[in-house]
Amino acid sequence: MEFYINNNNNLLFPSGGDVESNRGGGRNNNNNNNNNAFAVLNEELRRDVLIASVSNADHLSETLEQAHKIATETDDAGETILKSLSQQKNRLLSARAAATSMERDMESSERKLRRMGYEKCVQKWMWHVVALCFIGALGTFVYFKITNPDAHHKNGHRLSDYKILDEDEDTGKFV
Repeated sequence: MEFYINNNNNLLFPSGGDVESNRGGGRNNNNNNNNNAFAVLNEELRRDVLIASVSNADHLSETLEQAHKIATETDDAGETILKSLSQQKNRLLSARAAATSMERDMESSERKLRRMGYEKCVQKWMWHVVALCFIGALGTFVYFKITNPDAHHKNGHRLSDYKILDEDEDTGKFV
């Protein structure tokens, strides 16, 4: 049998009347048997409604407990994820600092290597200049030896014409 509950918590039947009007309320005593049957039926319906309400409340309670459990698990998972993200952030910041430090070191090393390259180039050019000066001096010497065969003469005399003087050790005079 279908029934409805109105705002006053009275049971309503599909015929439109409520339980109070179906009891008779002292108006019609001819229907006492019907009224007693409705009263018993009304009590059974109320009991069934209360049992259904309790069952529904139990089901809702279980649903709330499951929702609370899921929310707790989600909260725990969220905390774990946040901790992991925090650790990853720290690692990234550390890696960035290390990369910045390495970049500065690389720039410094690059400047030193460039300076060493310049110095090596300067040394190389200096050796070239020295070698060219030596070759130039040697060439000049050879040129004068070849082009001027009398270069070993002094004032028209050959150097071999001059007498080499030796110093006498006893007298200290040149002999």
